[in-house]
Amino acid sequence: MQYPTVQGEIGNITYKVLSTAVSEAGGLGMIGCGTMNPGGAEQNILETKEMTRQPYSHEWHNARIYIRHDEAQ
Repeated sequence: MQYPTVQGEIGNITYKVLSTAVSEAGGLGMIGCGTMNPGGAEQNILETKEMTRQPYSHEWHNARIYIRHDEAQ
């Protein structure tokens, strides 16, 4: 991380585009998964992974998504 800036996850607005932009700018982008269904959260996480090689994060409310995402790596 180039700049000690963390973008907080906020449901309905912090999807892949915003979190990727923050990460690409040198901060830590975060995906707000709390208002997404499991499929939408998984899709956003995997697409973010394709959009940036910079660090990013996400909030977890569903352990099954975490397990499936971890296995995909």
